[in-house]
Amino acid sequence: MKNNFDEEQRAILILMALFKSTAFSKMQKSFGNLTTCRVKGMNIVKEKVDEVTNPNTLKQQKQRKRFPTLVELAGALPEALSLGMKRRPQNNTPENYFVHLNRKAVEVTDELEKAVDYERLVLSQGNRMLPVRMSVTKDTEAGTLTFTIPQTNFKQHAAPDDVFYGVVLEKGWLQSECVELGKRSEDVAYTWTMPEEWSMDELEVYVFVTSADGKKASKTRHLKVS
Repeated sequence: MKNNFDEEQRAILILMALFKSTAFSKMQKSFGNLTTCRVKGMNIVKEKVDEVTNPNTLKQQKQRKRFPTLVELAGALPEALSLGMKRRPQNNTPENYFVHLNRKAVEVTDELEKAVDYERLVLSQGNRMLPVRMSVTKDTEAGTLTFTIPQTNFKQHAAPDDVFYGVVLEKGWLQSECVELGKRSEDVAYTWTMPEEWSMDELEVYVFVTSADGKKASKTRHLKVS
């Protein structure tokens, strides 16, 4: 029988044949590149695997570095993901969907050094509209952040009772707080106080909005602290 597969494909393909032959019944031997065995009362002929695909390629090593980093980040953002990841496949948890959406946010070099692009992190999914002008300012001495969002009106994918949420991630401790900032119909000026053990230099800040019933959300906006 002619084999049309290349060497790599042949290494992972096991050609199996079931047969009923008096000559080969209950036989467990090898013939050239074939070997026989008995499975559940049947004779099985299998092609020997001469070459095994390398399970430790650079690409696979990078993936193994990337995945646990994303899992740790997801574990640090439970409340935010619960609120923001309403729009997801039914078989995905908010944490699983976060890992899926943020694979490109973790870079791994050929030397297997990893870095997170925090500005690219996706904490929420949906078509609810976010205002163009939003800001956050810090008071390092007081240990506070102040979120400012002007009152806005949209005709589509927005409502006066939409709710804004601010998410503060502390990268050193890998902890976060998610706070309700106010409604779209209001001028938001919310001051948040940082936990004592957190460092202002380690903070990343995000904002998203949800419908009043929590069933719809916006995409995530990363805000630079000024």
